[in-house]
Amino acid sequence: MLASCGADATESATSNQSDVAAEGESTTSTIKIGNIEVMTEDLTTENLGNMTWDEANIACAKVGDKWRLPTKDELNILYENMDKIGGFADEEYWSSTEGDFYNYTCTQIFNSGYQSSQEMHLHCSVRAVRSF
Repeated sequence: MLASCGADATESATSNQSDVAAEGESTTSTIKIGNIEVMTEDLTTENLGNMTWDEANIACAKVGDKWRLPTKDELNILYENMDKIGGFADEEYWSSTEGDFYNYTCTQIFNSGYQSSQEMHLHCSVRAVRSF
């Protein structure tokens, strides 16, 4: 379900799974959906599960090997396939797509599918993806 952040995009899921090791962490499983690879667990900070948009971008970059925040359309694909991917909280997730206003970024709430914009200094959940 998309709101003010843009148009719908769809991809089919595949069951190709692999593992990736985040910096200083144990191996995390991934799943391939369309042309993106998705971590099956959220990225978190040491003291807080959710993070600001800047912290989210840094956390994705620390994983390495082209991991990043999903675009708003990719985030919707993750929502549509959340049962296949697993590990999502009923919370709001960051995208890399900037919102309509300064210091706002598109987000998606995973208990409803609603997409909107959120201020970048607030805390949201983070799921890393990479293109292949």
